[in-house]
Amino acid sequence: MRYLDRVDTEAAEVGSINTVTNDRETLTGFNTDGTGAMNAIKEVGASVDGSTVLLLGAGGAARSIAYALANRGCSIKLANRTASVAKRFSKALDAKFGVKTESMSLSKKLLSQAVTQADLILNASSMGMNSESDPPIAEKWIRADQWVFDIVYRPVQTKLLRDAKSAGARTIGGVDMLLHQGGCSFKLWTGKKAPLREMRRAIAEKLMLQNATRR
Repeated sequence: MRYLDRVDTEAAEVGSINTVTNDRETLTGFNTDGTGAMNAIKEVGASVDGSTVLLLGAGGAARSIAYALANRGCSIKLANRTASVAKRFSKALDAKFGVKTESMSLSKKLLSQAVTQADLILNASSMGMNSESDPPIAEKWIRADQWVFDIVYRPVQTKLLRDAKSAGARTIGGVDMLLHQGGCSFKLWTGKKAPLREMRRAIAEKLMLQNATRR
């Protein structure tokens, strides 16, 4: 961020960027993760306005998503391996949006309570990516009337998503997140609406190729 000429207000408050535009040699940084996640949720016909959300992670993507959720009046429980990091950001969200935000560790007892109270369970961490350990959420905690969103896209069907489907919950996968945050970046770069259908096809082909190469 220190190498840029400007940083979008939201990205500056989140403290993370994933997109840089070049307008006549003026470099501006943005973070499209929050908007991308909200667009992925909207695409499946869900609404998070005023919901209770359990959000796993406190990295750049998680902070951007938390910002977007707080802006929609959600009550958020931030769970992270390093609880102090989540605590600092939850205080910042409280100060800006005045929403109910709590921070917590990944302890089994706290997580089980948070899962049962949530309308949406959202993994915005690297847990479950490739060989990373999976989020410590038991299938039996998940309810059929919940939404479960995992931004991890390798593998496409994470253990969290498989468990959620087994419990009867509705799910949103990491490919949807990847698609929509990329779509937001595309619009910032070109000023045009992103060709989401073609982008989704390209993502699927790339992931299939990667899986075949690993075999």
